[in-house]
Amino acid sequence: MAVDPVIHAHMAYLVQCEKKDLEVAEKLEEDIALWKKRVGLARERGEDELAEQARERALALIAERRALQTRLDMIANEKDILRRESRRPDGHELEYAEELLRRWQESGLVDPDKAALDEEFDKLATDEALAELEALQKDDTGEVSAKRSDDDDQADDQADEVIFAASDTLDASPDDNDTVRSTDSDEPQ
Repeated sequence: MAVDPVIHAHMAYLVQCEKKDLEVAEKLEEDIALWKKRVGLARERGEDELAEQARERALALIAERRALQTRLDMIANEKDILRRESRRPDGHELEYAEELLRRWQESGLVDPDKAALDEEFDKLATDEALAELEALQKDDTGEVSAKRSDDDDQADDQADEVIFAASDTLDASPDDNDTVRSTDSDEPQ
């Protein structure tokens, strides 16, 4: 993946600034150590005024070092942001990913989320059917369970009529010239 030239240029600038600031930070550390040493020497000689001036200079260098450290932290954060931006896909890569996703969905492969939902619905339907069956088995009085609808009762009545009608035709003894025909056939009589 090619890096955006603007991001590349800005990153190069930040690296240069960081390098210069690190060199300044090293110099500040040396100066701070030097001025702390001078404060100690001035106090040993009893020159309180000179020790106070050296102390003020050391405190100023310490404040400058803190400001420089804050600047280095900001540079590091900005570099991290640029890295993330350079890794973020541009329009072409997003179009390619969407095209791959569309092809995958059109290929008929199983969507894992949809498959999980279908499995849950199947389990629910099975649980409901088992609950209805148990309710029918518990109904010892012969009454129709409240869970069964009128449509189910009509379908059961029609099925009973077909079964009894079919058994009546089978019980009849056909003559040698007669043939028994099913009432469900589509053949003309």
